[in-house]
Amino acid sequence: SRLAVAYVRGLQGDDARMLRVAAVAKHFAAHSGPESLRHRFDARVDVRDLADTYLPQFEALVREARVAGIMAAYNAINGKPCVANPALLGGMLRQQWGFDGFVVGDCGAVQDLAFEHHAAPDETHAAAAALRAGTDLDCGSSYRHLTDAVATGLVTEREIDRALARLFTVRFRLGLLDPARVSSGGAPRSLAVMSELDAIGSPSHVALAREAARKSLVLLRNDGTLPIAAGVRRIAVVGPLADDVDVLLGNYHGDPGAPVTVLAGIRAAATVRGIAVEHVAGVGLAGRSAAGLVQAVAAARAADLIIAVLGLSPLLEGEQGDPDGANPAGDRQDLGLPGAQPALLEALLRTGKPTVVVLTGGGVVTLPDHGRPSNALLMAWYPGEQGGKAVADVLFGDVSPSGRLPITFYRSVMDLPPFADYGMAGRTYRYFKGKPLFPFGFGLGYADVATREVTVGAGPAAAGAASGDAVVVHAIIENRGTRAVEEVLQVYATSRERLAGDPLRSLVAFRRVAVAVGQTQSVTFFLSRRTFARVGKDGVRRPLGGNWDLTTGGITATLELPP
Repeated sequence: SRLAVAYVRGLQGDDARMLRVAAVAKHFAAHSGPESLRHRFDARVDVRDLADTYLPQFEALVREARVAGIMAAYNAINGKPCVANPALLGGMLRQQWGFDGFVVGDCGAVQDLAFEHHAAPDETHAAAAALRAGTDLDCGSSYRHLTDAVATGLVTEREIDRALARLFTVRFRLGLLDPARVSSGGAPRSLAVMSELDAIGSPSHVALAREAARKSLVLLRNDGTLPIAAGVRRIAVVGPLADDVDVLLGNYHGDPGAPVTVLAGIRAAATVRGIAVEHVAGVGLAGRSAAGLVQAVAAARAADLIIAVLGLSPLLEGEQGDPDGANPAGDRQDLGLPGAQPALLEALLRTGKPTVVVLTGGGVVTLPDHGRPSNALLMAWYPGEQGGKAVADVLFGDVSPSGRLPITFYRSVMDLPPFADYGMAGRTYRYFKGKPLFPFGFGLGYADVATREVTVGAGPAAAGAASGDAVVVHAIIENRGTRAVEEVLQVYATSRERLAGDPLRSLVAFRRVAVAVGQTQSVTFFLSRRTFARVGKDGVRRPLGGNWDLTTGGITATLELPP
C-alpha cells in the first residue's frame, strides 16, 4: 500500500481538482492467476483473508491517494465475477471507502460474464449486469449491447448517465475538455510549454532512473568479493541476460531513448578503471542447448572475476498468450533458473574463480545447490533504463546496496500451498512458518549498521500520523563501517494474544535513513493505534489491546495497550 500510494500520488499530482494523469488501480480484486484460467477463474477467499491481505492496498489507494480509476479483474470471488459484483464495486468500493472515480473492466472481462463464467446468457445481459454493478467502462465491445439492454428494460438511461458522469468527470479533471487548457491543435497546452527539465529523457530524469535502480538492488550474499577489488584486471561477464534490454523493463513499458544493459554498465565502469571485459552468453534464456558452454568456461578461466548475469525475463513471466513469450501459460512452474542456466552456473563455479551472480526477474529465483555457493549474489529485478549503470555502481562500490526484499524468497514451490489456493496460510512472511531462502525485508550493505537501542511507548499523534493517540517507536542506529550508507529501518508488530488465523508478524513502518561513517542516528516512528488491530472471522478489523512486540533491527520491545 505504501508503494502504491506513493506511485499514484506521483502520477496524479497534488492538485485536488486537476489531474496530471488518471491512475487506475488493478486488478480489483484477488487476482493472481492461474493465467491460463484467468477469464473464468473463481478465487475462493474467506472474508478474513480478503479483508486482511487482498483489499487493504486498494483501500489505501482510495482513501489516501484518491485514485481516479479502478480496474475490475477477470476472475470471480467466491462465485461472483468481479466485473459484475455489486457488493465489491458498490457496497465496499463506493459506500464503505468513498470512491468517487470510475471503474473499468479488464479487457474482455464483460464478455467473459457470458462466455467464460457463464453468469449471463448473452452479451446484452452481461453488459447490463456489469453496468448495474458499477462497471462504468468496458475495455472491449460488449457495451455496444447497452442499446438493446435499455430497449428491453435490463438497464435504465439513468444508470447509463451515472457511468457517463463518472467518465466525463475524469476527462474534465484531465483538462481534455477545457478550452482554456487546450491548444488549437487539440493538445493540452501544458505539453506545448513543457520545460526541458520535464521532458522525457532529460538529464534529470535519467539521473532519477539511475537513483531509483540503485536503491532497488538487493545484495543477498557477499563474502567480501564485493565491491570489486582494485586488483581485478580482467572480468568475464557471462550469461544470456547480460546484454538483454528486455530484462531492464519488464512488462507494459515504453521505450527509453538510451537503455543501458548490465553488460554496457559494467563495461563502461570497468573501462575507466583500466579493467578488460570479455562477454560470452554461454547459453540461451530458456533453451536446453549448452553449445556455448565451453567458450564461457574458457573466458571465465582467463578472468580474475566472473560476473554471471542469470535469471528470468518478461518472456517467461508475461501474461497468458503473450505473442512473443517463451512461456505461453504465463505462470512459472518452479522457482529455479530456466533452461541450461543451472548447468552454466555449475560450470562457472567449478573453475574456482570468484563468482558474482546478478539475478534478473520479477519474483523469487532460487539457485541450484552445487556444493559451493557464489561469492556474491545481487538481485537486480527489472531495474529500468539505467539498470546497467546502477548494477555497475553497486558492483564497483560507487554506492552501497540498500534495497530490501519486498517478498519472501522460498526454497522451493514444495514449501507453498497449491497455486490456485487463495488461502493465506503458509504464504508470505506474515504466515509462512518454514525456513525461507532469504526472508522478507532482508538485504546486505557494504557497512555494518547496528541497532543499539529500541524503545516504545504511547504519545501524542505527530504531524502526518492518524488522529488520536499514537505509538512512538524510537530506535538508535550506528554505522560501524568505513563508508556512508543508507539503511532501511523496518518495524514489525506481533501480538502476544495471537489467535488462529492471525499473522505471525506484520511490517508496520519503514524508513530509509542515511548514516555517515561512525555516525549514530536517531529514528522515530509514529504508529497509529489503528495499526494494532485484528481482522476477525467476519472480516471486520477491530482494535486489539494487550501486549505487542515491536521489533526493529533485531531488537524487540514490548508495548502494553489498553483494551
